[in-house]
Amino acid sequence: MLNALFAGLRFEAHVVARRTALVTGGAVFLFVGLTLLSVAGWIVLSEMRDAVFATLVFAGVYSGVGLILIGLSRRLPRIPTAAARPVAAPSAAAAPAVAFLPVVEAFATGFYAGSRRGK
Repeated sequence: MLNALFAGLRFEAHVVARRTALVTGGAVFLFVGLTLLSVAGWIVLSEMRDAVFATLVFAGVYSGVGLILIGLSRRLPRIPTAAARPVAAPSAAAAPAVAFLPVVEAFATGFYAGSRRGK
C-alpha cells in the first residue's frame, strides 16, 4: 500500500520535473527569439528614422507590456466554491472500507517501524 503511495508521489515528481524543464527551455528559447526580433526591429526603425525614434518605440512597447503584465498579476484568482464542485457522498457499503484505510495504514507503518527497530 505504501509502495503504491510512493509510486504515485514519484510519478507526480516526474511530471512536475518534466513540466518545469520544458517550460524553462521554452522560456529560454522565447527570450532568445524576442531578443533577435527586437534587434531586427531596432535595425528597421533606425534605418527608417533615427536611433532616438527606435528607442522611444521600443521603450514604449516594452513598458506597456510590462505594465499590462503587472496589472494582470494583481488580479485575485477565482476561488472555486463548494457548489461548483459537487462531491458525491460515499455509499453505505463504501463507508466502512474508507474509514478502515487509515487504520490499515497506521498498522503497516507501526509494523514496519517495529521490524526495523529489532534489527
